[in-house]
Amino acid sequence: MLQLMKYEFRKTRTTKLVVVGLTLLLQIMFMFGLYGNNEQWMSTGAGLLIFVATFGVIIIGLQSLLTLHKDMSTKQSYMLFMTPNSSYKILGAKVLECSLSMLLMAVFFGALGFLDVTLLFGKFGQLDQLLEFFRSVMKQFTDQIHFTSPEIISFCGMLLCSWLATVVTAAFSDVFACSLLNGKKFAGLAAFALFVVLNMVFGWISGLIPPAGTFVAAMLISGGVSLIITAVMYFATAFMMDRYLSV
Repeated sequence: MLQLMKYEFRKTRTTKLVVVGLTLLLQIMFMFGLYGNNEQWMSTGAGLLIFVATFGVIIIGLQSLLTLHKDMSTKQSYMLFMTPNSSYKILGAKVLECSLSMLLMAVFFGALGFLDVTLLFGKFGQLDQLLEFFRSVMKQFTDQIHFTSPEIISFCGMLLCSWLATVVTAAFSDVFACSLLNGKKFAGLAAFALFVVLNMVFGWISGLIPPAGTFVAAMLISGGVSLIITAVMYFATAFMMDRYLSV
């Protein structure tokens, strides 16, 4: 599995390096503007960093899905299935690589954004005001949610399960479209339409679940539903890969 994940990472490495490299260049522009008292450079760098952070994670996720689409709809898939690996391992490597790459990039951009905001307020002598703002925001939340360890863990777990379900649903939509419309020009559009419909259906199903009495219970139920969706989509996708796309 680890070797397959490394192989998947190498196939999307160029896109990741471009996004990270562009981010570092814009960060340098922002820093020069901030400490060189060049407001135009600072504002341009900050605006472009926000743009790259917003779309960078999405682009990396799309690149992984486009790689999956290429693997499933071209002759390259025959070479993939000739390796001594099951469809379940191949799909698992693709899903894990995509999920981890998007998660790590989201953490990277989040940490960089926090650093830049701290530097910006510190440069203009307003760091105390920023810290006071964070304290007031946290106080508003803690008045409603006490942020106990179970609440934090359940919330993070719910986000991860939801993230994984989204990635696997996207993989299912693409493999389903490739299985039925292999070689057709509109297979990618059909996959996107199916992905949107499935997410609407899953959202409707989740809405039918009665509200839980506590925050932790609500997060556990939501995460459990996401895991069920992940499992169903994963096994259905691997089955289609074995049945219609493997050699």
